[in-house]
Amino acid sequence: MKRPTITVLSVLLLSSVAVNIWQYKHSRSVDDPKPQAKLTPSNSAHPETSSKTASPTESLTISELAVSWFLEYRFDEAYKVYELIENTDAKAAEQLKAQLLVAVENKLANGDSEYTRSALDYWLEQNAYDEDFLALKAKLFVAQNQIAQAVDIYFELTTLTTSETRLQSYRKSIEQQAEHYIAELVTQKNWLDAIAFLDQLIWQEPDNIEHLLTLAKIYIAAEDNESARIPLETASHFPEYELEAHNLLALITPKEPEPAKANRQLARSEIQLQPLNNHFLVPLTINRNSRVSLLIDTGASLTVLSRHSFNRLNIANRVTFLSTVQMNTAGGIANADIYQVDKLTVGNFSVADAQIAVMDLGDLGGSDGLLGMNFLGQFNFQIDTEDHILSLRKK
Repeated sequence: MKRPTITVLSVLLLSSVAVNIWQYKHSRSVDDPKPQAKLTPSNSAHPETSSKTASPTESLTISELAVSWFLEYRFDEAYKVYELIENTDAKAAEQLKAQLLVAVENKLANGDSEYTRSALDYWLEQNAYDEDFLALKAKLFVAQNQIAQAVDIYFELTTLTTSETRLQSYRKSIEQQAEHYIAELVTQKNWLDAIAFLDQLIWQEPDNIEHLLTLAKIYIAAEDNESARIPLETASHFPEYELEAHNLLALITPKEPEPAKANRQLARSEIQLQPLNNHFLVPLTINRNSRVSLLIDTGASLTVLSRHSFNRLNIANRVTFLSTVQMNTAGGIANADIYQVDKLTVGNFSVADAQIAVMDLGDLGGSDGLLGMNFLGQFNFQIDTEDHILSLRKK
């Protein structure tokens, strides 16, 4: 901003502040017959002179007046003072902000959550990424037991801070609040909120496999064993969690009665898998005779075929083109052509009128694409990582 503009802005702000100070003193003189407080600069050159004409209780600096207004819900007026000081003395503005922050913290400590929320909302409307006030808002949410909202802010703070000490503090707060909140929800048997909160944590920290195991345990406690299988299958691919995931899978896998075993192939199909870099390849047939090998990917909502494999199969005239969409991939946003096929078949089971996405994929190590949940989700499925077998059962 050019200097003339700054000067004009400062004059306007100063005029506005002066008017508000006059109104403030005038209202005090009308409401209070006692001698009025005298407004003095915060850096008075002659403090001894000031002390002779006004006692400490009768003298307010402009910063103290701003704090007083802020505590009286006069946020706009207080903020004008802050802007005026910020335009002339950045260090003094930081000191004033610190005073305002302490004032709001004291209100929170005294249980005045209504004022605290109003003050924080106002300040963050002006400074959306103010780390100090965001951290205080997280504390407010914790005080009100709104842990999901608090954790969201702490995650945001981890992306804003440049201090390693603060970063570790925010991460510790996330861990502690999440642990206590989940324990509280489990004690209350509030499975829906527990699942929603864990989904929030997994979205923020997709590489934290402990969240997946905790989610699976919540599903098991809620007697939803089938929903527990997907996070357990994912966790079983990580060596440090493999044993626990397999034990939980064994716990929720019902043992078949002897008479049912003879006819199990009527309701179940077992497909031999080929291991590939901690993943598994499964054979799949498109329509009736186009065979491909796909990586099982329980995180993919749609079955995906590489454009190279699609062209190699020469099936464009046997499928129906639907649209071109953008899809999120590990490498970012990519275009994908969506086709409808007559049938996708794995083992003895098929899904009719299924959709597949055709797109450019990187090196998948010999795979033609990904088998997603639009096929797997139609069945109860289990992956035996020891014997490399995919079991499909009708729902």
